[in-house]
Amino acid sequence: MREKKDNVIHLPDLSFVQWCEKSYGLNRGVYNTIDAWFYENGTKDILKRRKLIVYFLNHYKQDQFDGKRIKFGHGRLTSLLSEYSNRKAE
Repeated sequence: MREKKDNVIHLPDLSFVQWCEKSYGLNRGVYNTIDAWFYENGTKDILKRRKLIVYFLNHYKQDQFDGKRIKFGHGRLTSLLSEYSNRKAE
């Protein structure tokens, strides 16, 4: 599934989740947590939310990627989401 990143947000739900898994090593639970967090914090539009998810994952891929998957650590995901959101608001 070699989609351009601009087009990947338009994939069906399962395909988008599988792309995230392949590209970032995310499991479905972590993906769902990230998606729900952005939704609950005001991003209701699915395309905007998917873009934010990709931007967020790319931002933390540099620091948290072990070659197979992004590792957020126990209980750290929500704080990273808040931190990322605050940086974008500035």
